[in-house]
Amino acid sequence: MHTLFACFTFLVVFALPCSARSYNEIIHVDIPNLSPESFAYSQKRGKFFLGSLNFGTVYEVDQTGNFSQFVMGKELSSTAGILAVDDMDLLLICNFNQSMLGAWVGGKPAFKGFQTSLIVANLTTGAIIRNIDFSNVGPGPFRLVNDITHDSRGNFWLTDSLGAQIIHTTLSGNPSVFVHNDDWTATKPQRGFGPDGIAYQPSCDCILMTHLQHGTIWNVPREYPMSFFKVEFTNIESIQNPDGARFSPDMLTYYVVNNQAGLLYQFVTNSNWTSLTLNNAAVTPFSNPTGVTFTYDQVWCSTAYLFQKKQSYPIYSMPLPPLCE
Repeated sequence: MHTLFACFTFLVVFALPCSARSYNEIIHVDIPNLSPESFAYSQKRGKFFLGSLNFGTVYEVDQTGNFSQFVMGKELSSTAGILAVDDMDLLLICNFNQSMLGAWVGGKPAFKGFQTSLIVANLTTGAIIRNIDFSNVGPGPFRLVNDITHDSRGNFWLTDSLGAQIIHTTLSGNPSVFVHNDDWTATKPQRGFGPDGIAYQPSCDCILMTHLQHGTIWNVPREYPMSFFKVEFTNIESIQNPDGARFSPDMLTYYVVNNQAGLLYQFVTNSNWTSLTLNNAAVTPFSNPTGVTFTYDQVWCSTAYLFQKKQSYPIYSMPLPPLCE
């Protein structure tokens, strides 16, 4: 059965092979003005970790919605992407300066001072171990690291949503430009960021990166990053506003949220991630989903309600859509 989605006037209408519209569970996080752009789940701790665009504190949240402050410090300003790495006992937090973002949105030509960094924290205690500054990494006047991924070799990559690049670092520091592409430049603040979600796929030894403004997904080989290319879709024309993205725990499916239309996409591949087939999609129960993470058997989304003041913010599990026959 085919289901048509026509979400937002600018969203390309496409036919889905099958679809899901339900959700399993909702946790309401009652922290006023939190605006969690991203979140992560630790299997080891059995907790979610939510950042905040409005105040840098990272909170830990249990399955009933109980929360407490977890990572705090003067280093934290606004937090975006978060990654829990259980086997390293680390929580990795993308951090940026709100004043810098305001300067970019306001059309300023440049910004002096701290712009963006990676906060490395202990996953058990929340203590900050290291703050890796990226303010001077790469060309251009603005930088904002938005999301992070890693491989088993100790490599970490972060999308720079304002710098049109992916940054590479190790936990000891020494950050550098992994790949820069002028065509990834985010030119209109009202339309959102450039490079956004990022996820490493070991089968192709490559990174998949979403570009929010352009509605594209890019494949960047780890060994030859300058051989990057735009991933083609096999059964749809395009997608719009792809934000947070993660591979499933078994690494066989790729999930992307559409932060305007309120959709969770499920992609598969028969070409080792050089092309994507939209296998399924689900309408999220709340608008403006920006983050995606996994517990043992469920995919979860977060809603940030960007630029809106709310008293409570939902995170919610979506059924893992079955692979279409």
